[in-house]
Amino acid sequence: NVSMKSILKYLLKIRKNLKKKTIDKEKLIIFQSCSRHPSEYIRAVVDRKTGKPKIRKDGKTQYTSQPIQAKIAQKMINDGKEFYVGQQIPYIITSTEGGLKGVHEEEYKNNYDFKYYWVNKVYSPVKRMLEVAYKNFDWDKLDE
Repeated sequence: NVSMKSILKYLLKIRKNLKKKTIDKEKLIIFQSCSRHPSEYIRAVVDRKTGKPKIRKDGKTQYTSQPIQAKIAQKMINDGKEFYVGQQIPYIITSTEGGLKGVHEEEYKNNYDFKYYWVNKVYSPVKRMLEVAYKNFDWDKLDE
């Protein structure tokens, strides 16, 4: 039986290592496939009421943004690297400012986004279970 104290100690250790940037690159890599060519992810946003493309305030058509794996795949193509539809793209999140930004794992230079990895990949998934198992502890304290 694992105690709440040992779980808390373990989580704090992970958070500390994430902040200090001592996490191995292999543990940070996210794999997502590109199910179509990166250019096919960009298309006009259609207004549900009118069925016509939405127009921004500046008069230009509003387009969807590419998911992070498509952006990285597009960079691979631009750099002359091999890409095929369905390929698993290994990347690391470097920033969340103004949308997700990341780099192909080959271009990684120890500059990952601490908050993204802590909140989205480590803490949030286990927090839901911990709140059920240990109801008397304020798990929001670790939401940093």
